[in-house]
Amino acid sequence: MFEFMKLKDIEKYSFYQAKYQYYRKFNLYGFAAFCCVFIILFVTEISDNITITVSSLLIRCLVLIPYAALAFLDRYYKDYRILSIISHVLAHTIILTSMDLVILNQSPATAPINFIFMGYLLLIASFCAPPGYSVISQWLLLIEILIASKLMHIDNFYLLFIYAFQVVLMLNIISIFVTKLFHDNYLKTRKLDYITFHDQLTDVYNRNMIRRLVNKEERFNFTKNPLCILLLDIDYFKKVNDTFGHDQGDVILKRVAKTITETLSVKSYCLRWGGEEFLVLLEGCELNEGVEKAEEIRKKIEGIHDLVCPITISIGVSLYAGEEYLHSVKNSDQALYKAKAGGRNQVQTYKHQPFTDSITSYK
Repeated sequence: MFEFMKLKDIEKYSFYQAKYQYYRKFNLYGFAAFCCVFIILFVTEISDNITITVSSLLIRCLVLIPYAALAFLDRYYKDYRILSIISHVLAHTIILTSMDLVILNQSPATAPINFIFMGYLLLIASFCAPPGYSVISQWLLLIEILIASKLMHIDNFYLLFIYAFQVVLMLNIISIFVTKLFHDNYLKTRKLDYITFHDQLTDVYNRNMIRRLVNKEERFNFTKNPLCILLLDIDYFKKVNDTFGHDQGDVILKRVAKTITETLSVKSYCLRWGGEEFLVLLEGCELNEGVEKAEEIRKKIEGIHDLVCPITISIGVSLYAGEEYLHSVKNSDQALYKAKAGGRNQVQTYKHQPFTDSITSYK
């Protein structure tokens, strides 16, 4: 029933990171509203005693410290493990400062309302956090109520504690079921995402994936490092289909895709670009390194001997120069055309020159 509890390592991190990203604005704006209201309520404590008034304002302003840390790390760090903890620290900071204000202003009658009010803070924090973090944080509320009872007299304390106990149990259940509902939706989204962005035959990305890799100007997003573009085509593939049938052609496509992906590094993308064409993006790769990788792929595929017939591939390589992505793909396509015209089973590169472009052959 609660499959999310069985997640481990990368799957666990990916799931809870996605959960945080989904609820992060609710978390940030919810806490921002609470902090504003919490500070504005200072006007109810203004009195003739300047010392108490100033102390009350300073105590209320303390909540800005963890909120500033939360907002800063959310903008630049974005790791759910740290941000979930800070969210709960912020909630408990508000709870503890409320307790200080009750003692400072000698108003224990407001304590029950404050603690129930703070339960909603813990609920906000629980949406972004793993349920384990939230459950521990929520039970801390009971400890804080016990501490408050030792520092001040609270009317009907036992009734308050029983009520708070029920609230904490309810918060625990909500935290778990919110995570379960998100996990169910997460699995459906991932399945749909996979169908949308993957080729069903070869399991590599399809052309839809390119929309995730380019910006509104149709330029690739990852331009801080050099980017090498490889366009690969299986030689005489139509003849293979005509001679041995499309089922054997499918076997060859899957084997070629598998060989390409096994040869690539982590910062690479392999897309099925057309019928027997594959587009490979090598991030952080200079042109000479791209040629070496292309040659490695070509030799591995040439060395496959357990298919219905020997197969080879031709590859065109170009270096991304910051233009629209289709322009660079066309450059690789020109190099690929040269490779096929030159006898196939070879690598050709497209080099940008100051006044003219050139194509170089490698084999």
